[in-house]
Amino acid sequence: MSRQNNMTDERRNDTKNRIFRLFYESKVPLSKQQAANKIRCSMPTLYKNMGELLNLGYIEEAETFDPRGGRPAIGYRVNADCFFAIGISISANHLRFLAVNIKYKELAYRKIRTDIKDKDASKLMSTELESFIDDNSLDRAKLLGVGIVIPGVVDSTSGSVLHSPTLRTNRLSLDELKKNIKYPVYFGNDSTCGGIAEMLSMSMDLRAGNYVYLFLENGVGGSIFHDGKPYMGDNGRSGEFGHMCIVPDGKPCNCGKKGCLEAYCSAMRISTELGISTEEFFSGLEEENPKYKQIWEDVLAKLAVAIDNLRMAFDCPVIIGGFLSGYVEKYLSELKELVRSRSIFDSDADYIIIEKNGDKTGMTGAATFFIQQFIESV
Repeated sequence: MSRQNNMTDERRNDTKNRIFRLFYESKVPLSKQQAANKIRCSMPTLYKNMGELLNLGYIEEAETFDPRGGRPAIGYRVNADCFFAIGISISANHLRFLAVNIKYKELAYRKIRTDIKDKDASKLMSTELESFIDDNSLDRAKLLGVGIVIPGVVDSTSGSVLHSPTLRTNRLSLDELKKNIKYPVYFGNDSTCGGIAEMLSMSMDLRAGNYVYLFLENGVGGSIFHDGKPYMGDNGRSGEFGHMCIVPDGKPCNCGKKGCLEAYCSAMRISTELGISTEEFFSGLEEENPKYKQIWEDVLAKLAVAIDNLRMAFDCPVIIGGFLSGYVEKYLSELKELVRSRSIFDSDADYIIIEKNGDKTGMTGAATFFIQQFIESV
């Protein structure tokens, strides 16, 4: 009898979850009749489950449009602000904070400059996190959790960051990083989180496809998605495209090798070689500074080599992400021509795509962990 009761409870929970997902994924409010038709359940079952969702505050009333010009029916939609999650991005010189609701709408954002290597990272993050929450009047009772984006290989088994050339550290303890944070914490690799956020911005029919995500920031990383799911590799180190050698015995890289993609196509190259910010570099490039132009042409040439290699290896779209992607977009036609000229298969390079989510993609992807966890639990 107990087993039968458990099965009944599971079916009820599954029905409620399907009804919630229907409202969550719908772009317009739905009437009860529309919801019943789409979910294919009886009206009494729908009423009961919708009543529970309304009482919990997970869905809310809204008007639906009547094409016949009559009185609009009462419609319902997801309450996007019932909960929120926070993503934190750690880099060598900055901490960034992003709060998003369960529909990934930005609620608040902050960027602070700090040399995290010289400070207690956990205490600094905790202090700035609490300040971020207070200054933006965010309700802690609605906070699902905090996703922390790491520019390195995150090993959940050993509970450490195995390797992070950007932060110039090895074996960084995750427990140490989160010890002062009093909310649920998730750690994710920056490029994997970015790829996940990009996937969520796709239409439902494209999410189950294959693509490679190339992440360009102070470091260079990447992630691989097969049938809509990240491929992590046997050791959780897949997609480390930044440390593919593209110039044997070339420029030294922070990882200790020479000739890595990261040494040629990262924002760190600009700051190291010129001692200026990314913004200053591209401003000078707009003014046709000859030295800046020479460096940028080399960046594009090396990036073309990498993209062509990724296309040859994976035979799928290549999505360029990270904060440098916004700058690359202006030169996308030039980059595509460089890649096309190297290809032995493709007559064009339209498979190269600039991400849609901008420089906050990684943080959005980290926050996704808690949002998806919540959606699955309803």
